[in-house]
Amino acid sequence: MNCSKLYENHLFDSLVNAILALLNALKASWTTQQKQIIHLRRKGLTYSEIGKLIEPLNKQTKGISKQAVYNSLKSAKWSSVSFAIDTLNDKIITELGPTLFDLIFPKEICDKYLNKPNDVPLMFIPHKELYSIPWEILKNSSSEGKFGGYLGLEFQIVRNFSLDLARIMLKKGEAKKGKSILLLGNPTEDLDGASLEVETLNKTLGAKTDIFKEKEQIELDPFSRWNSVN
Repeated sequence: MNCSKLYENHLFDSLVNAILALLNALKASWTTQQKQIIHLRRKGLTYSEIGKLIEPLNKQTKGISKQAVYNSLKSAKWSSVSFAIDTLNDKIITELGPTLFDLIFPKEICDKYLNKPNDVPLMFIPHKELYSIPWEILKNSSSEGKFGGYLGLEFQIVRNFSLDLARIMLKKGEAKKGKSILLLGNPTEDLDGASLEVETLNKTLGAKTDIFKEKEQIELDPFSRWNSVN
């Protein structure tokens, strides 16, 4: 990445941090009632609906007027705060997505696997700081897909938290067709009779499956579609 791009990213980060600092300062000045009103407003309630749910400060009447709701939002500068939050959310998605994508994925990987989306799942095995990356909103500007290059729309994203689990998935391949059920009994080894219940259910259902005893390691296919988990 060239120096001008780094400078642009630094400037963007500084502006975002400055706006967040101002928003936090405004929020710190809100009263409890203002916070309640703003919470309800963000849920889409009208002034009239909010007024009926807010307990007045003098507690002598039920609810507050629409004008009181409006005045409370105005004094909290909610219109400006709401605009800033929406703008930040939009910019974070549109600006952060492409930037993170370019930093993480080499061009060779993009040319070979990512520029032409297909039905193959895209598997991530995060490590440490990588857990906090919003992979779905990363945007490949060179994508030839139909959904703007956003990974969450172009690919079936699969997260695995173990390399061993990933190997099992690759080894077993596609999920088996048909209905299946996973029965778990006595996983903590302190439920007397639970193992017997699982064996009884297995016989009742006529299932063709293995019964795993306590302390045995079970390898599960993450692509399997279990009908129920008990």
